[in-house]
Amino acid sequence: MNISLGIDLGTSATKVLALGETGEVIAKSSAPYPLLQPAVGWSEQRPSDWWRAVCGAVGNVLKKVEIDRVTGVALSGQLNGVVLLDAHKEPLGNAIIWLDQRATAEAAWLNEHYAPKLRQAVFNPANPIYVASKLLWLKNERPELLTAAHHIVFAKDYLNFLLSGQLATDYSDASCTLLFDLTRGGWIPELLELLGLEPQQLPRLHSSLDIIGHITPGAAAATGLPQGIPVMAGAGDVAALAVGSGAIEPGLCSVTLGTAGHVATATQALSEVGFNQTWQMFHAAPGRYINLGLVMSGGLSLSWFRRELGELETERAKQTSQDPFEQLVARAEASEPGARGITFLPFLEGAATPFQNPNLRASFVNLSSSHHKGDLVQAVLEGVAYNIRDCIEIFEASGAKIDEIRLSEGGSRSARWCQIIADVLSRPLYTLTEIDTSALGAAIIALATTSQLPLSEAVTRVVRVKPTEVIRPNLDLLDLYDRGYARYRKLAKLLESAF
Repeated sequence: MNISLGIDLGTSATKVLALGETGEVIAKSSAPYPLLQPAVGWSEQRPSDWWRAVCGAVGNVLKKVEIDRVTGVALSGQLNGVVLLDAHKEPLGNAIIWLDQRATAEAAWLNEHYAPKLRQAVFNPANPIYVASKLLWLKNERPELLTAAHHIVFAKDYLNFLLSGQLATDYSDASCTLLFDLTRGGWIPELLELLGLEPQQLPRLHSSLDIIGHITPGAAAATGLPQGIPVMAGAGDVAALAVGSGAIEPGLCSVTLGTAGHVATATQALSEVGFNQTWQMFHAAPGRYINLGLVMSGGLSLSWFRRELGELETERAKQTSQDPFEQLVARAEASEPGARGITFLPFLEGAATPFQNPNLRASFVNLSSSHHKGDLVQAVLEGVAYNIRDCIEIFEASGAKIDEIRLSEGGSRSARWCQIIADVLSRPLYTLTEIDTSALGAAIIALATTSQLPLSEAVTRVVRVKPTEVIRPNLDLLDLYDRGYARYRKLAKLLESAF
């Protein structure tokens, strides 16, 4: 049985998944790395940490499979991470990742001077997340670094280079940088000129299913992968999770709860209706686009709460061998729907969908001395659910018909959080047999190419819904959560001016 490997470079860890040719997940492993925040609003990671994690997680997976059966590998990865390479193709320091907000002023400048072009070519204004904004910050604040950069690659594509020796990217990753023209294809000359870049400094463009190279001798020695097997271009994590959840045709919406929350649906055409609220990008599926609603601090909201306020639960988890997040979420059982009046705005790193405001920040509102930790946890879970509802409502306002919503990634392990999301949306949710959908999507891309299958056929073969575990909303809570959502929206608008 042939095996395809999917590697997902996430914000907090790399996940590796081995997929059999008949669609079964054979083995998985993950390896974490730190998030570096040297200043307020800055978020960086060391590319060497990424590579160390990939080598470790791949090595663990290969212990559980027949190595000579591995026929191909594809990557998924966090979007809008910038890695500058010198003349020897070595990193010129840390990667600035998507979560970084230092380029707020540069994004505002781009909107002032390039608004028509951005609207026409990218269907979105600039914000600090984008690669283009980060590169403009480097030009303004660290010009010596940008001048020294012979090559500029994105997060997953640095790993693709280490595996294959080739500097390449795929259309889904490129289309999220603000440097790529979605209507005409290719890099936007005016923005490259502004940044003082030549097209050859950026990676070659490929379809997600293209073979960009093969595992080099050095990569084989470092990872244990068979030398010479093909490396596919892969996809940005949003496109990969859409593949891994089966969202390759309109009507199906994928909701993921990782560090960020992603709400993604496939479209057949670009549209201006969601301008300045959602992101549009190329899909890994040929001839399709993705409309993305981004919850900047999805799972991060709960991770932050556990880190700063969950010391007791973390210690108990160590003593009982339980998941500390399960311990924390269990505290919400002492609360009630509506969090006894508390509203949490989940904007720890600024707001994306629907407010597109990097200056908006998280808040607990309506606290009193009678509230307890369980109320705060309940409010966090509900606040993220409200932001997911924002995304769904924008999709439908733009004319999209959402027939089915599938929930995946780490947060979907929490039955309470899943139920809260279903109640806030007032819709049934479907869960998947494999919740690591970005890694699975990358493995499906590798499977489709190496088995010469249409991507849609590979998706049908692999992606499986749990038919007996449909999460149905409690309709008795419809009015309560409608009022809670309205309050959340009003508070977000009121607090914008305060930040």
